[in-house]
Amino acid sequence: MKLKLFILFVLNLFSILVYSQKSVDIETQEVTVKKSFNPKVNIAKKIKSKITISDTLTSKIKDPRIFISSVPVASTFNPSKGTPKKLQILPTKESFNSRFALGFGNYNNLILDYGSSVSLDKRQNVDWFLFYDGLLKNINNSLVDTKQSNFNLNISHQFSTNKRNSFSQINFRQHRQSFYGLPSVIEDNYIASNFDPIQRLTYFSITSDWKWYNRIVKGFSLNSYYTADSFSTRENEVSFSSKFQLDFGSINLTAIPRINILTTTFKEDFYTRIESDLFSGISGVSIYSSKEKGKFKFRFGIQSYLLTGDDYAKKNLYYFPDVMITFKPENSNFAPFLNFNGEFYQNSFRSLSHINPYVAPAIRLRPSFSPYKIELGTRSSLYKGWEFQWNFFYLYEENKPMFRNFGKNFDIENIIAYRFGNSFEVLYPSIISSGINAKLKGVFKNGGRLNFQASYFNYDLRDKNPQLFEVLNLPEISLQFDSTLKISNKIFFQLFLKYIGIRTNSFRDVFLGQNIEDSPILYETLDPFTQIDANVQYQLNDRWEVFLRGRNLMNQNQFFWSNYRVYPSQISLGLKYNFDVSF
Repeated sequence: MKLKLFILFVLNLFSILVYSQKSVDIETQEVTVKKSFNPKVNIAKKIKSKITISDTLTSKIKDPRIFISSVPVASTFNPSKGTPKKLQILPTKESFNSRFALGFGNYNNLILDYGSSVSLDKRQNVDWFLFYDGLLKNINNSLVDTKQSNFNLNISHQFSTNKRNSFSQINFRQHRQSFYGLPSVIEDNYIASNFDPIQRLTYFSITSDWKWYNRIVKGFSLNSYYTADSFSTRENEVSFSSKFQLDFGSINLTAIPRINILTTTFKEDFYTRIESDLFSGISGVSIYSSKEKGKFKFRFGIQSYLLTGDDYAKKNLYYFPDVMITFKPENSNFAPFLNFNGEFYQNSFRSLSHINPYVAPAIRLRPSFSPYKIELGTRSSLYKGWEFQWNFFYLYEENKPMFRNFGKNFDIENIIAYRFGNSFEVLYPSIISSGINAKLKGVFKNGGRLNFQASYFNYDLRDKNPQLFEVLNLPEISLQFDSTLKISNKIFFQLFLKYIGIRTNSFRDVFLGQNIEDSPILYETLDPFTQIDANVQYQLNDRWEVFLRGRNLMNQNQFFWSNYRVYPSQISLGLKYNFDVSF
């Protein structure tokens, strides 16, 4: 049956194809359209509706009805089931107002450090500290006492309000050292047995500094110093200054008067062997106009000083310029500057012994001044917290302090330790210094810091003579680096490096029976001096810390001052405890 139906279907399809291929002629006819076709909807099928117009008076707002029906959806997306992040509060380090540290090292090194800082109220704070650092064993193979120590006691008070700020302190320091830098061994047994090289330099000071805000009187400072030693030296120094300022918009007019009084008594002069007294008074004033805000900052003024009581001064009245100019363009970290100023200062036994602790307590004091000093350079902010500065300088100084070894001139009946060629006198020549200076300062994000300074000097000694034809103990190159690094939350590392280039020193070659002032002058070259110190501090907990300190880590047999060999490497280990003190 299926076969018959299939045959019948094929025959019908074939007949249709044959018929469709047959051509048929279509006759042409004319059709006239009288009316276009307009379809109409049957009236019976229309839906009749009443037109209504809604208004706000008759219409009622109905609450919308929302019908939500769930529809199953097939999805391959599988969201991650997140959990809220917990806020972790980092533990804060407990702050203590006091510390106590004790350390020991080779050469019987003893370190003692105690300090406290107590707030009396919101405005007042009292600080005090006691520090001792001593090397209580002699340098190896030394025939005389080389022990040295430093003791310092300080008490300070600070008061701060929105109207004024004051800082006052009392400081006592004693530096125990020795005139052990003998150019040759003492062969006389009697002299060697009576030779006592110990020198104790005692410094006592009371200082106070006051600052006021929104007043014509901006500040006042008073400083007083007392210095003594083991050879009956006595020195008193008092200085005070104040600051007055008037504001005219962004321009300030400032006046700073100063007074300095110095009295020094040496038991004897090195050459005359009689008591030496000095009285010197300096009064001065600095007046300048300045602008401290904006792209262009400046300071234009003059300094004047009046000197009294010093018989060695060439004149009594001095004038110096006081000019500072800085320009910082917008959107730039490059700020060039120009400084052109002078300076006058009184050399005291206190200030000179800070520079050279082996200066003899039998020197002649002179005031020093610089008629002009020119600095031209730039300051640049390399990155946030990092600053680089470099500048050229040209400096002229009169009565520049310069150190030279005294010769041997001792009396067997009156043995004085510093008269064996182991102390320094002070010369006051005129010098022109020029060179370049570069500084880099940086602060790390974790609280560390870095300071680096490099300087190159070129010296021109004025008024050369056979007694002095070269600068003494002044290097051409000097480098200094110090940094504090926070290696982790518990480990801190400090590094200090100091490099002083070659220097020239001179001394007198004295023969018995010869006038010491007429003795020939000899010269020597001192090798470069390099000092590297380091300190590692490890925090055991909030209260206890362990520290390891090293000095002169290169262990060089070197001399900073002629004949004075420094101690070899010193390693100290100690413990520090933090605590609170309250009243």
